[in-house]
Formats: sequence, C-alpha cells, structure tokens
Amino acid sequence: IIYNWCDEQGLTQAKPAKLEYQQIMKNKFNIVFAGNMGKAQALDSILDVAKKVQHIQDIQFVFVGGGTETERLKQRLITENISNTVFIPRMPMAEVGGVLELSNLLLVHLKKDPLFEITVPSKTQAYMAMGKPILMAVAGDAADLIQSAECGYVAISEDVASIQTAILKIYHLSASKQLQMGLNARNYYLRELSLESGVEQFVRVFKKVQHD
Repeated sequence: IIYNWCDEQGLTQAKPAKLEYQQIMKNKFNIVFAGNMGKAQALDSILDVAKKVQHIQDIQFVFVGGGTETERLKQRLITENISNTVFIPRMPMAEVGGVLELSNLLLVHLKKDPLFEITVPSKTQAYMAMGKPILMAVAGDAADLIQSAECGYVAISEDVASIQTAILKIYHLSASKQLQMGLNARNYYLRELSLESGVEQFVRVFKKVQHD
C-alpha cells in the first residue's frame, strides 16, 4: 500500500494558534476533531461522550472546521447544557496546525459503514505528522494503521461506551507515555507515510515494473 501524505510543510510550519484559542485550550486535556462536520462524521456520538465525562473538569472537546451538521451540533450544546465542548470555525491549514499543536488527543470518527473500513480518512496522516496520540473510531484499514504505529487507541464507531473508555485510557496514561504515543505517530508518519517515503515507494514500483 502506498498511502496518501499530507501537507507536511503547512502543518509543521504552522503559525501559533490565535491568542483566543490558546486561552480556550489552556490547562485542559484537549480532544480535538478537525475537519468536515457532516452526516458521515456522525459527531452526535462524540457529544454523547462529552456529556458523560463532564465530571472530569479538565477534559475538553474541541471541534475545528464546519459542515452541514455544525449548527445543529452547536445547538445541542445549548439545549443539553454540554459545557466541556467548543467549536472553532474553519481556518487555513497553516493555522489548523497551531491548534492541533495545543491538543492532547486527536480524534478520527466516521459513522459505521463497510465502505469506511477500506479507507483511511485523510486527516489521519495529518494527525500523525503532528506527533500527537490518536483515537481512531473507524474500523478496518485506519484502525490497523494506528495499531501498527502504536500511536493511540482504537474504538468502535458510534459506540459511546467504547469511545469513552478509549479516551479515559489515554487521559489516565502518564505524560511520558502520552508523549511516546505522539513520537510513535510522528516517526511512523515519516517512515511510512510522508511525501519522501511515498516517492521512494513509487520509484521502487516503477523499477520493478521496468525489470519485469
């Protein structure tokens, strides 16, 4: 498999997050979801998890981006008094990296669908490049990737109990173990998923074809 890579330069040379976002995320265990917020992302499950962990003062869910479901999800915060979740509007990739840098855990979530089991959501590579622990709530190839890299935990999509358990496992890890997960993510990205790695793999394939 030759995976897609991400905008490495845009992420790793990102501007620091705006001061207001730095304040929002200060002194919190920030679980960040960045990207499209539509039907396929099934983010109601994540808000259900957020409600269940509100008693843990420093856990905070941060949604970065927008989509067809954003306004409805934001309305849920008000009607259900979900106080540990914030929404940050869409921003250029160079600024997204600054917000991801402030995260403690990066979240990938898609609704249960056999089609998603044979894909790796594009944000996965970006998350790994940032060198942060990852919670992968997508079955199949994407989950296998996280387990191979030893850079986070896997949960069952749309399963509130499973996602909550995985989050708390990472939350309760020591700082050094969380850091190691992030390093594993970054190192695996550079070794297997980066632009440089992808080009090398293409070259090997072409050479093999020529020799055959």
